[in-house]
Amino acid sequence: MTTKINSCKYQPLGLKLLFGGFLLCILGSMTVGAQSDKPLCMNADMIGYAELAFCLPPEVNVNPESLAEANYTEGRDVQASLLFNESRVYVHLVYPCQALKGELGTDDLRSALESFDPALMNASYNPNPLNISRKNALWGQDGNRIFVAYQPSEKTFAVIFMDESLSESAMESFLGSLQINVNEGSTPLTPGYCGEPTAVPAVVIPAKVVPETVPSVSDQKPLQGPGAEARMSRLESAQEKMAADREAAQERLADMKERLDGGSNPNWPPKFGVN
Repeated sequence: MTTKINSCKYQPLGLKLLFGGFLLCILGSMTVGAQSDKPLCMNADMIGYAELAFCLPPEVNVNPESLAEANYTEGRDVQASLLFNESRVYVHLVYPCQALKGELGTDDLRSALESFDPALMNASYNPNPLNISRKNALWGQDGNRIFVAYQPSEKTFAVIFMDESLSESAMESFLGSLQINVNEGSTPLTPGYCGEPTAVPAVVIPAKVVPETVPSVSDQKPLQGPGAEARMSRLESAQEKMAADREAAQERLADMKERLDGGSNPNWPPKFGVN
C-alpha cells in the first residue's frame, strides 16, 4: 500500500539542525528564504492510526514506497517507507503491548526503543538534547542509518530511521517540521494479540427438553392395518409360549431342589452356601 501525500501550509518551528559526521546539533531558529526556496510541506494518512506531516526543501523529490502494519515481539507497529531523492526514510509508529506509563523518561524510552529493535543496544547515542514537536527525543547512529525516537502520544512511540546519505538540508527540514498526530481511538493491537484474556460470552444452558408423554402399554392402541389380526395372533402365541416355558423351568427347579433336600447329593449344601 502506498501513502497519499498532500501539500499543506508550512509553519516554521524555530528549530535548525545541522549534520556533522552523523551528529545533529540544535543551533538556532530556522528561517525561510526566498519564495523559490520555501520548503514543500506534505501530509500522509497512516492507515487511520495517525497523520504524518513534514516539510522538505523543494529540490527533494518525495516518493512514497509503502505503508503497512507489522508485528514485533512486544507489540505492533505501523510503518511507512519513503524515498527522499535516493535516500530512504522509515517512519514507525509503535504500539507496545505493555502500556506506556505516561510520558517516558530517557531511560524508559531507550528501553522501549531497544525492545522494538534490539540492534540499537549497540548503537551510538548522542547525549545532546533534541526535540521533535516540542518533545524530548533520543537520537544517534547505527551503522549507516541515523535514528530518532520520541513519544507522540501516551500510548505510542515513534522511531524514524534515515539513510546516512540524506542531505543536511533535507534532514534539517524533515526533523524540524515532523509531526505525527495520533488518532487515540484507533489501535492495531487486535483483541488477544497481546495475550490478555479475551471476554468469554456467558454460556446459555438450553431449557431441558421434556419429551412428549409416552402412553402406557395399556393405553396404546391395538395393532392396526393389513395383517393386523395375524400379527396379533403371533404375538399372543409368543406370550403364551414364554409363560409355558417359565412354568416348566420353575417345575424342573422345584424337582431338583426336592431331590437334593432328600440327601441324594452328599455335597449339598456346599460349606460356603446357605442351608
